[in-house]
Amino acid sequence: MLQDQTLDLEVRYDSITLDTAYFTVDLRNKAGHKFPSGYPSRRAVVEFLLTSETGDTLFHSGAFDENFEAIGNNYPAEPHYDVIRSEEEVQIYEVVIANVASEFSTVLERGAMNLKDNRIPPLGFTTTHQVYDTTTIVGNALNDDNFNKFNGIEGSGKDLIHYHFPIDGYVGEVNVTARVWYQPLPPRWLAPMLEESTPEIDTFRTMYNNADQNPVLMVEDTIQNLFVETMVANQNIAISNSKIYPNPSSNGQFFIELGENEKLGQVQIYDLKGRPIQNLNTQNFTIKNQGFYIIKIITNKGQKIEKVLVLE
Repeated sequence: MLQDQTLDLEVRYDSITLDTAYFTVDLRNKAGHKFPSGYPSRRAVVEFLLTSETGDTLFHSGAFDENFEAIGNNYPAEPHYDVIRSEEEVQIYEVVIANVASEFSTVLERGAMNLKDNRIPPLGFTTTHQVYDTTTIVGNALNDDNFNKFNGIEGSGKDLIHYHFPIDGYVGEVNVTARVWYQPLPPRWLAPMLEESTPEIDTFRTMYNNADQNPVLMVEDTIQNLFVETMVANQNIAISNSKIYPNPSSNGQFFIELGENEKLGQVQIYDLKGRPIQNLNTQNFTIKNQGFYIIKIITNKGQKIEKVLVLE
């Protein structure tokens, strides 16, 4: 039920503007109650990963450390996000309780208030319902126009997370992955108890340390082989008619054939992360190492970007 009947997820590519990528993750609660529900230790972490065609990580929000804590999770509670712009920002759906002094607590008998409750509501949920005082939304989710709302109307049972981040001049294909991970007992919830020592706690600690603590993958969606071009994207520049050959090259040697009346200004070589490798002013050049590269040709007639491959 957790993996098949609880949550729908869709990742969408919106656009690339200059050096910023725009994606949206659409989450829909299929249960008849808030998600995650039940005991307040339970939480769901949204992972968003963008990798290059060679497997290099370009952006990663919602990764876990070696102790299965979400990287970037602020104490006592990571805020709810409508837009995520940094790898240190991560969307975590959870309820976080506090005592009468507004201090984070994991002891239910001391729970006097919530510091955060951005659990995704079910379809039809509204803040005007007569029992809303027992199921309140707490924190930034209240000001999120996409949280349980569609065109300003409550009750969608959904949340949209927008990811806007720079990708450092990358040109080439990317793979996008969005996942939701479920944790019934995350490290932060257990930490206060495990600092103590009683026979019961010590027994539990032993059992917990020997248990499988990996988060449970609930849902996943991907976009494969999406081509992005950011070094000169959306700039009003003339396009050169030059060509590069051979491509791929078996020995790393390349030649540039210029268009009619074109004069070469500069040849710029970048790796797939957009990092400059070499600047030249010649129509033939050699790249020694195997792999993909981005070649930017600048002439008196305009510019052109080509991806080339050096074989073994």
